[in-house]
Amino acid sequence: MAQALLQQLEQPGTYQGLSFEERLQLLIDHEHQSRDNRKQQRLLTSATLKVQANARDINYEHP
Repeated sequence: MAQALLQQLEQPGTYQGLSFEERLQLLIDHEHQSRDNRKQQRLLTSATLKVQANARDINYEHP
């Protein structure tokens, strides 16, 4: 959350038109997303998968 706050402070023009509640909501959203990303990374690491797959590598085209 501190990183998102620093970003808001470093770029005041971007967030100037927003109310306090809107800026606070952006901080909360950023924190929630960061926690979800860390949880997903932790679960993937602890899963010890034999093959590292990536959803972008899936071929959806019909032969």
